[in-house]
Amino acid sequence: MKKQLAILTLAMLALQACTLEEKMVSSGSRELVFGSSSGLEAYSLSFYNQLPSLGDLSSAEGTRADYIAAKSINSFYCEGYSPEGVTSWSWSSLRAINFLIDGIHSEDCTVPQEDKDHYEGIARWFRARFYLAKLQKYGAVPWFDHCLNSTEVDLMYKNRDPRDTIITHIIKDLDFAAEHITTTSSTGNTRISKNAAYALKSRAWQRLQEYYADLNK
Repeated sequence: MKKQLAILTLAMLALQACTLEEKMVSSGSRELVFGSSSGLEAYSLSFYNQLPSLGDLSSAEGTRADYIAAKSINSFYCEGYSPEGVTSWSWSSLRAINFLIDGIHSEDCTVPQEDKDHYEGIARWFRARFYLAKLQKYGAVPWFDHCLNSTEVDLMYKNRDPRDTIITHIIKDLDFAAEHITTTSSTGNTRISKNAAYALKSRAWQRLQEYYADLNK
């Protein structure tokens, strides 16, 4: 009985300590995101949903093609990608990334410069990865370096930029990421590090060399 009374007393005190009529906050604001380093971190964590899961490994780059060659499954076939023929012509991930980069360079961001550079490096790593994946599928895509607003209709329908232009932007993003990301080790770590920037840059360089090799054929 004494234990039950103690629990009831604590519950009543807890109710008195808060206002039950206060409305819940179900959405963030620019101040919450750009007003502190923890806000930048929380927003950047959403980018990690773009990374492949273990279930995606079976269709990773090169795996499916090798599987076809080895098994000769006639129901699988390869064809060129186009915006009309596949469901991967999506730009929502890029918009989220550019939103963070734009915000970091705005007056709303009041965190120390080192933290700004770190989280911009994280965002630019994900932007580089986004564009590298698009490049592998489509060969050429439009480059957007900021979050488009509703008045930029011409930019929304701009032509694709040349392949070497996209790769150059990718390498610039990865150079920034490698220089400013403060996480230095990938061992026992689940966050993007400098090593991840160097690794992705090596793949981008490979794509650039393949591009110039094709031009010289």
